Amino acid sequence: MSDLLIAIVGENFVLMGADSSQTRSVLMLKDDEDKIMTLDSHKLLGGSGEQGDRVQFTEYIQKNVALYQLRTGIALSTHAAANFTRRELATALRSNPYSVNLLLAGFDASATDAGNGTASLYFIDYLSSLHKVNFACQVQCFFRSLSHHPISISISPRHASAPTSASLIIIIRIER
Repeated sequence: MSDLLIAIVGENFVLMGADSSQTRSVLMLKDDEDKIMTLDSHKLLGGSGEQGDRVQFTEYIQKNVALYQLRTGIALSTHAAANFTRRELATALRSNPYSVNLLLAGFDASATDAGNGTASLYFIDYLSSLHKVNFACQVQCFFRSLSHHPISISISPRHASAPTSASLIIIIRIER
């Protein structure tokens, strides 16, 4: 298993990147796996860990955040989404634990901040501890080193329908 997930908070943005490989032991199964989920137009959830646990849990969080917004008409703040994610991971820890580490990044526009808004990043580990951080890196590497592969960085819009201020995501791809 090999996972790389990194994020850095700036003044009014969060930069998040992840590798795109899916491995099992020394075998590369896929090289186009998306490990960063879009929760809404201003929030991203990056996950690392076992493939099945990561996909199931991140999709569960993505769908429940969307369901909350549909029911109430109010989008969760980044802080609220992080606490909801931590609570769901803690509940699962007591019955059927997920082997997943998460980074939740978002930008919250607020009226009290003169329209500027704030960017935030939350680190959530598999034991459901939650920390607000300015930068984070999660690396799980076995049987190989990422330092022997060239790194390319591409800038592309994530969704054409998203606002221009939230639609630009920088993708860091480690070439094999």
